Amino acid sequence: MSSLFRPRLSLSETITKHTSCAYQHQNPYKDIIDATTMKIALSLVFAPLLAAVALASATQKPVIISYPKDTPTSVLDEAKDAIRKAVCV
Repeated sequence: MSSLFRPRLSLSETITKHTSCAYQHQNPYKDIIDATTMKIALSLVFAPLLAAVALASATQKPVIISYPKDTPTSVLDEAKDAIRKAVCV
């Protein structure tokens, strides 16, 4: 009996009613959450790459320098300091 008094909706009205109802219940922060998630994901990808590039550019090469046995220690220390200053620049 209730179906006699209830007006029937057309198919397009039914679809419009259901989609507008579903749209009202969406998360209003969805775009912000998606943007934040994307930023975190990109950070997790690019941070290790940046670290690898930084470490690769700072590679040190071994140096072998020979001096006669009677060379004073002060000369050896000066040579070591000069090498350290050149590398740390």
